[in-house]
Amino acid sequence: MKDKVSTIVLSVCLAVIFVATIFLIGPVSYKFNLPVTLIYSCLMTLLYMFTLADEKRKTMLIKWLLSIPLSFPVWKWFVRCEFMLRCLNWFFPEYGRQSAGGAFAQSFLMLIFMGVCGSGVFICLLTKPKLPEKVKKRQPVISLALTLILWVIVLVLEKNFPSIGKIHS
Repeated sequence: MKDKVSTIVLSVCLAVIFVATIFLIGPVSYKFNLPVTLIYSCLMTLLYMFTLADEKRKTMLIKWLLSIPLSFPVWKWFVRCEFMLRCLNWFFPEYGRQSAGGAFAQSFLMLIFMGVCGSGVFICLLTKPKLPEKVKKRQPVISLALTLILWVIVLVLEKNFPSIGKIHS
């Protein structure tokens, strides 16, 4: 029973890490240059792989498969609060609505991260990581703590963004 709860908690963490990282790539790429964005993507992929890692391939696959439907509510929240548009207007006052080119660039960054996470899944499935017992016991707590820190960063940013009414007016 404890393993099932741990698997579900880690699946929720995977979903939040995946979607939040996609939406945070925008602020990172606008504020910094491409090498910093790639370093950020790699660090988030390592967190994703740490959360995914397990000694049993079947458990890793279950965590990954469970994270897919769990990511939709997180994705919906980001889209509903218009996170990227508000982020752009925070960095560039008077930006207004997002252009097609800006949406394309965001999609490109999202594809890069999806590819990196996909390769992380394959690396985990191919290598069969050996987790020390201390790490295995603390993995849900560490992953949940890092996921909560990530979520707090998102909420703080979201609170500082301009309101959508101000952007559309």
